[in-house]
Amino acid sequence: MDPPATRAVAKASPLTYVTSRAAPFLIVHGDHDPIVAYPQSQLLENALKKAGVPVTFYTIQDGGHGGFTDPQVAEVTKEFLEKYLK
Repeated sequence: MDPPATRAVAKASPLTYVTSRAAPFLIVHGDHDPIVAYPQSQLLENALKKAGVPVTFYTIQDGGHGGFTDPQVAEVTKEFLEKYLK
């Protein structure tokens, strides 16, 4: 049996919940995020692709955790929503 800490980590990880029935994902992540490690989003992207889930992953170069000022975020978000909310 897994130790409680291992179960807690798995429960908190979005990777645990990836299935082929997931809705399309938009991931926007700063590559210098001090709170959530950038490779976590890379792992999520890979798991979603492996499950056949459409995923758009946009990296904020030199970005931290939120508060993005990159004007491309709005464009990427608009394109994503136009594609999947029709």
